[in-house]
Amino acid sequence: MTEPTAAGQPPDADDATPRRGSALFAALLSALIPGLGQLWAGSRRRALVVAAPFLALVAGLAIVAIALATRTLDAAATLAFVLHPSTLAGLLVLDGILLAYRLVAIVDA
Repeated sequence: MTEPTAAGQPPDADDATPRRGSALFAALLSALIPGLGQLWAGSRRRALVVAAPFLALVAGLAIVAIALATRTLDAAATLAFVLHPSTLAGLLVLDGILLAYRLVAIVDA
């Protein structure tokens, strides 16, 4: 069993400030991969929460890529769907949401 810190929290509890190094380096790491700066700073749970949407997006893109490579999805139909104006508008909104998410991850690091 681990001893609580002076604040009464277990040592692996998330802190509001990084435990080591500069906040700028942690922000740079989170700019590269969301959650990496939080992990580097020692906040494992916060890193997992921040990284989960990014990892889900990467997994989804990998599934689509595998489906296209194995010809489970028709490439021409998929391209027509992606290039449809309503899909492009939705992707633009999604891109704005992802930008906000990335900025929050950077600032939080």
